[in-house]
Amino acid sequence: MRKIGKSLVKPKKKSLAPIKKRKLTKNQIFQKRYVKFCSLLYKKKLVFIGENIIGKKVGKGPVIILGTHDLKPFRIEPLLIQSMTNNYVHWLTSVAIKIFKKRFVLAKSKLTKELMSKFENIDIDRLNMSVEDLKNLIKKSTDLVVSGKTMGFFPTAYSEYTTGFGHSGAIYIIHNAELELKKKIPIILVSIKKKSGKYHIMQEEITISDTIDRKKRQELTKKCISKLEGMYNKI
Repeated sequence: MRKIGKSLVKPKKKSLAPIKKRKLTKNQIFQKRYVKFCSLLYKKKLVFIGENIIGKKVGKGPVIILGTHDLKPFRIEPLLIQSMTNNYVHWLTSVAIKIFKKRFVLAKSKLTKELMSKFENIDIDRLNMSVEDLKNLIKKSTDLVVSGKTMGFFPTAYSEYTTGFGHSGAIYIIHNAELELKKKIPIILVSIKKKSGKYHIMQEEITISDTIDRKKRQELTKKCISKLEGMYNKI
């Protein structure tokens, strides 16, 4: 008996073309490995006092991290903070070592320059910084944040050679990025203290006002530093 009307045979579904994954650059592959390295090394040593805001916010748009930098002698806060999230964190860095009383900036040294470039941090030579260098630093940092990435600063870092910018540069960059994006950027304060072989961490999210001049910038920076110190003392 013949079937009249529509065929009962279901039409074949068109196969969808596989979605091509975006190919990672060599630097991004290096950064992914670095994230895993930090996690393996430190994740089990972290003790959170309250919520892990960094773990929740990083990777979901631009984020700023302002942290304490007191873990002597190696100042490993960037590694600890990186172990708090699976998404890569960029830093404003000034990494230098002294060998036989001679100072070497790792981002400029022939032996380490290529390695340091893989981190894609914003490197600063605090002892040899011209006005032009400062302008470039601010532009690169602002562009990085506007592109949706996370950037970390240590506002408590101080040098007589960078008085003013050394303290308030982070607020200046945050304000510039917010003006470009026309929206507020999450700012996460993070204090870390080592106790009994573990790293105890306290975090707080803040925002800054819309209108900021030089004086206001300095005041806000002092408040951030005061908050960080207060959090550190509570741990």
